[in-house]
Amino acid sequence: MAIACAHEPVGIFLVKSGKGLVRTSDGDMEIGVGDYLMQAPGVAHQVVNQGDEDLVMLVIADNPAADMIRYPASKKYFLKPSRVMFGELGESVEYYEGEE
Repeated sequence: MAIACAHEPVGIFLVKSGKGLVRTSDGDMEIGVGDYLMQAPGVAHQVVNQGDEDLVMLVIADNPAADMIRYPASKKYFLKPSRVMFGELGESVEYYEGEE
């Protein structure tokens, strides 16, 4: 399962196979083959596989050289391109620390 995160690039997702659930602050949305969605910048989102087969998605995104990704559940941040993960007080933390 992917960890919920928010970042600045816009993301467009197209489901190629499988089925899943997209969680955002607006609620949950079931997705399946042929579905597509656009994720607005800064909106926390999480994609969860809901089937027995792999959930395969084509993702089109503007990937800037530098970005700060926010993980709202654990109050962590990831800084690109330096690949540094830190907590809200600036302390170094592990990727899965504080996640369910």
